[in-house]
Amino acid sequence: MDNQASASTFKVLLPQCVAAFFVSSLHILVGQIIAFSGIIVPQLFEDTNGIIKITEADGAWIASAPVFSGLVAAIVGGILSDYIGRLKTLILAGIPGIIGAILIATATNLSMIIWGRLIMGISWMFISVATPIYTSEISRPDMRGFLLTFLQVFLAVGSVLVYLKGWIMTWRLVSWLSILYIVIPSILIMFMPESAPWLMSKGRDDRARKSLEWLNCNYPDFQEKVDKEMCMLQAEREEKLKQTTERITLKEYFKMFLLPTFYKPFLIITGIFTLQQFTGIYVLLFNSVIFFKDVGTEIDPYLASVCICSVKVAMSGVNTWLMKRFNRRPLLIVSAAGMAICMGLSGMFTQWIQQGSSINSWIPVSLVLLYILFGAVGIMSVPFLVAGELFPLAIRGIAYSLIITVANVMTFTALQCYFPLYHALGGSAGLQYLFAGISIAVLIFIYVFLPETHKFKLSEIENHFWKHNTYLFVKNKVAPTSDNVQTNSAI
Repeated sequence: MDNQASASTFKVLLPQCVAAFFVSSLHILVGQIIAFSGIIVPQLFEDTNGIIKITEADGAWIASAPVFSGLVAAIVGGILSDYIGRLKTLILAGIPGIIGAILIATATNLSMIIWGRLIMGISWMFISVATPIYTSEISRPDMRGFLLTFLQVFLAVGSVLVYLKGWIMTWRLVSWLSILYIVIPSILIMFMPESAPWLMSKGRDDRARKSLEWLNCNYPDFQEKVDKEMCMLQAEREEKLKQTTERITLKEYFKMFLLPTFYKPFLIITGIFTLQQFTGIYVLLFNSVIFFKDVGTEIDPYLASVCICSVKVAMSGVNTWLMKRFNRRPLLIVSAAGMAICMGLSGMFTQWIQQGSSINSWIPVSLVLLYILFGAVGIMSVPFLVAGELFPLAIRGIAYSLIITVANVMTFTALQCYFPLYHALGGSAGLQYLFAGISIAVLIFIYVFLPETHKFKLSEIENHFWKHNTYLFVKNKVAPTSDNVQTNSAI
């Protein structure tokens, strides 16, 4: 009976899984964009006889260029996502991606590489803004976390592919091949239904019903299920129309950003993303080959980089189970604690190796792998997931894009500071101690401020911010409604 129930549950959820899978596959490109600097910068450093010569400052710009363009692209992506739809925004994202890849592959000077990276940053941000919003809106509440982990799985796969290809290919060929990871997902996305909540917000009720019918077609009583969800979406729309006109003015729209349902989650997520970037988790992914060379390990830095991204892939798969079974706060707290311990110990062993008092050069690499493992459990992925759950529907697209912009500012700053901090702190060991200290800081911040979102309706999450400023001091913490607590052993 249990096997039959599992098979039945899997069949019911299959359309949602397929839609999330196809849309999330664009994150292979995101992983490629992030990791690409990790192969092109060391190759250009080593190619002293090549036509393109770079300095450390040039390397920092190659790494951070997509993040720089993303400062504006994230906001534009959010506006487009709210205006033309989630899926059209994702398809549109492929155009700058292809242009940027061609520009890099045919580069004859540093400027062409940086411009190519800047243009590809537009694709990155459009994808990063629209995908989690779409996935959140098509998912059953208890499956939302599971389906959102597809993003991190594909991102990690993209990074692994870059380092594997960079190990045996030139950066030009790697850039050419990245076009495949734009074209194929874009074709698949064309066959997916648009988000029903977005369609309802635009008054397209018939298309919203068709979307819900596609996503729920395997339910035994799917018409009843669709009718129920349509009623819920209509009730939500009518409730919002009580507070505003059907065509709200620009002034009224901006008033939404003065409400606690925006500024409280915005400040919390901003704090988390700021600390996240300075834990070093993304700085390391952008510069992993150079990082491992500085540690002093005898292990091939490309092999070590492949191992790091492979750990990310494996943990992203594990996260599909963790996100479904465990709350967000414990995952984040365990993640930050593990990162702090591993990076602190890695810094200590790196210092001993550089002083000549230890010959165990494999230990820092192992500790960094554990650091990535703990990071993948929470700090690397959960903040993006939570950011897609915290904001009201009417401003969710622009709010999420603002959050991504903040994350990009911090990522850009962290990448630009990598080489200056490396020299200021006396080398790799000092840098690792800094990353460990900031991991402790993010643990404390999350423990005090971040509310739980797992299995809560988006309306329940909004209600928390009307009443509370912190989570730690909330006396009567509300449990999710029973309608949301649906277990699913099939996945």
